[in-house]
Amino acid sequence: MGLIEADHHGVQRAVDRMREQTHRSAVPAFWLLADRLVRHELAEELVVYPELRGLPGGDALTRALLHDQTDIERQLTEMEQTIGRSGSFDDPCHRLAASVESHLADEQLTLIPRLQHELTDRQRIGLGRRYASVQATAADFAIGSSERRTIAGRIPVLAQWIRDSSPNGAPARPAPGFGI
Repeated sequence: MGLIEADHHGVQRAVDRMREQTHRSAVPAFWLLADRLVRHELAEELVVYPELRGLPGGDALTRALLHDQTDIERQLTEMEQTIGRSGSFDDPCHRLAASVESHLADEQLTLIPRLQHELTDRQRIGLGRRYASVQATAADFAIGSSERRTIAGRIPVLAQWIRDSSPNGAPARPAPGFGI
């Protein structure tokens, strides 16, 4: 669980960096946060949430956490579409930051304790290895580059590639079309 918690701290640092910026100067910090969030969400959706679903009552908690993540992905996509247009970037940045912080807090209060108490040491170690593998693979696909897919287009493509490339979520080959 230490790996997930460390990832939460990294996402929080990226949120803080974005919050420190004003108006359009927040755009580079937004891209850093978007990249961090996509890696975090993919690892959770492909590794953590399936494990959680297998626990008693885990399906309802998984649905709630996925609902939050869907809202965050929607906000990322909307913000991506506003880059380069006139208007303030501040309000969407603050809304996104609040959503991410709320989601992280929910996970710290619900997800982490459930996994710590209900998984064996061996299960937690396996989950950590799979989580790290997905994160490492997703890290190879920088977001925010004009020649790459949009956030909305990248998430499902990358998630499907990771699912298809290995039965345990540990990719064995580069994803096609992502230029590793």
